[in-house]
Amino acid sequence: MRTRIIPATLLLAVISVSCTRQEIERTPEIILPEGLFPAEEPFDAFTATLGTDQTKTLHSWNGSRLKTAWEEGDTLAFAPACLSSIASLYIADCSGETATFNKLSGPEVNADLYGLYYPGKRINSDISFINFSYDDQVQEAADPLKHLSKFHCMRKIVTEKGNYDFSSCDQSSCMRFVLSGTEFNNPEKITLTVLRNGTKANCFMSTNYLDIWYTDDPATASPIEAFSLSLALSGYGTTDKLTAWLMMSNRDVTLLKGDELRVEVTCSDLIHRSSITLDSDLTLNGGRCHSYIRSKGWTSKENVPVTVSPYDKKVTAIQTGVTGPDLIFLGDGFIEEDIVDGTYERIMREGYEAFFEVQPYSYFKDRFNVYFVNAVSKERTNAINTGSNGAENTGSETLFSTAFTPNSTSVDGDKNAVLEYASLALGDEAESRIRNAVIVVIANQECHAGTCHMSFTDDSSIDYGQCNSIVFMGRGLDKEDFKALIRHEAGGHGFGLLGDEYYYANEFINLSDWYQLRDYHALGFFRNVDIFIDEDLFNQLPDDSGFEITTTGNCYWKDLFGTANRYEDSDVESLGIFEGAYTMMYGFCRPTYDPDKTIMYGNNGRYNAPSRRQIVYRLRHLTGEESGKDWGSSDELSWFLGIDMEHLFTVIPTASENTVRQNSLVKAPQYQSAPVMIPGRWIGGKFVSAMQDSE
Repeated sequence: MRTRIIPATLLLAVISVSCTRQEIERTPEIILPEGLFPAEEPFDAFTATLGTDQTKTLHSWNGSRLKTAWEEGDTLAFAPACLSSIASLYIADCSGETATFNKLSGPEVNADLYGLYYPGKRINSDISFINFSYDDQVQEAADPLKHLSKFHCMRKIVTEKGNYDFSSCDQSSCMRFVLSGTEFNNPEKITLTVLRNGTKANCFMSTNYLDIWYTDDPATASPIEAFSLSLALSGYGTTDKLTAWLMMSNRDVTLLKGDELRVEVTCSDLIHRSSITLDSDLTLNGGRCHSYIRSKGWTSKENVPVTVSPYDKKVTAIQTGVTGPDLIFLGDGFIEEDIVDGTYERIMREGYEAFFEVQPYSYFKDRFNVYFVNAVSKERTNAINTGSNGAENTGSETLFSTAFTPNSTSVDGDKNAVLEYASLALGDEAESRIRNAVIVVIANQECHAGTCHMSFTDDSSIDYGQCNSIVFMGRGLDKEDFKALIRHEAGGHGFGLLGDEYYYANEFINLSDWYQLRDYHALGFFRNVDIFIDEDLFNQLPDDSGFEITTTGNCYWKDLFGTANRYEDSDVESLGIFEGAYTMMYGFCRPTYDPDKTIMYGNNGRYNAPSRRQIVYRLRHLTGEESGKDWGSSDELSWFLGIDMEHLFTVIPTASENTVRQNSLVKAPQYQSAPVMIPGRWIGGKFVSAMQDSE
């Protein structure tokens, strides 16, 4: 195996594929491309041509295709080697199919590869392109094409500076609906769904998609898939013809012979449905405009308001009354019967108990406000358990639309609905408190799956992380697995803002990840993992890279070595520097070795010392304890060392000391998907993703 370092042309660190850990002997040989160098001449302007394919940004329909043009003020980000930290911003000075883009800001560097991204004010790297969301689209009757620019994005990789033709690039798709043959009375929403053998199929994506093209064994990201896409309608009266436009992911949509492609129009009085059954396989190619034309075959049913269960939205306070963080439990796929017979409350309380069973949460238990809110779904979750690798949806209709991804532990759901229910627990203070709340959504499905979605503000004045975390998870394979999911996803990622300490068999190092992790550290995230650079790698880095060989004197937990707590001793914690972390086999390190003793590595044991320190540091800030200021200061370190050894550190029994534990360690650690990072800002109690924020 040859270990290579690449310029992060496709940065996929936060979208991970669940798999079994593979121990592979590390080889020191590293191949490094030319890298980045100061530019000899300024790159102040370029022209960009859209061409004939459906692309950006001013949209019109010319009778046969979606015609687009640049609009004055459009922005493109230009990123050498696709590094968002050094992206430059360019702005269009005119409208039309071809526009000149003049430089607004950014450094001058040369590289082997460059990425061009639209819209530049919201997308400046592969990672932001991948995380671009197509949720929450609204088409207005007064201007039916207005929303397209906001939900249309593109990415083009080039090898040199110059002028660019975007005829061939990664870009959004679009579905054009032309619906007639029935009367639509105040239409509110259009929904597109694929059914395969009568069951809803995960054929769509709510974000973009990229292949990991640079591996010897081609692979793909593990995206969050969905079985339906929706477009809200605003300002429509009664009409017998409805034309609408739904922006979609850049990924090809593969449909099979016999699939039913169903469209539903929800109106104020009726829900109209019509379907097309495919008589052959069909691919909706990414980056193009497709048309769904339907003038017959409509069936209608009354749009009956959902009967609200008297048990729904009831808030139960488990413990309250402190100025501290909020932990809120919700269930998805539970029906009214599950509330009445006590099943719902039992599972919520089991989650609460699992969260506080381990240190440092046990000691600081009384610093948290904890609630659960009843959430009644139409149907129980009815997914197919795929063992240690998640579950597969079958289309059950649940309140928070929890969506499992086949052959992955990735889970997603309706985050807006989750925030609405969680806010009920916080009353009049919801707008301010929800920003740092941890919300755990437990799907009524036995499976090993869990993903933490972290909505955070990029505020350099806050070094403990301002972050709302929503954890979507299953009920585990058994009780122990359920506890492991809670501790890793909710306690580790959700509140502690900790990084994954496990790794996959990956021979590539993305330079962008190094810059990204350094930025996250400053904001209070992932302080239990760090960059790892050995001598071989260091000798191949540019002189002005700013990186150095990783040692106990400069790694992120350097001040925990050589203390009276003796963390590095084998009978304490064996603190050290162990390569392999942040889901990467190379280029990153973790503080402890044994997955059987570390929650953020193997889901077993305890949070290690750097993790406990980050958890209590954040907790002290959120409870208003001023002495918790200044990460890394002598006062902060001294306080942690004292309370940790006296109250927080626990010895993990070996297998020989604990037969039950020994049996539970027979199977390999079951990993979850890496956390999904969502930058943005809070407006009126709602989180607006940076990807969808207005320019």
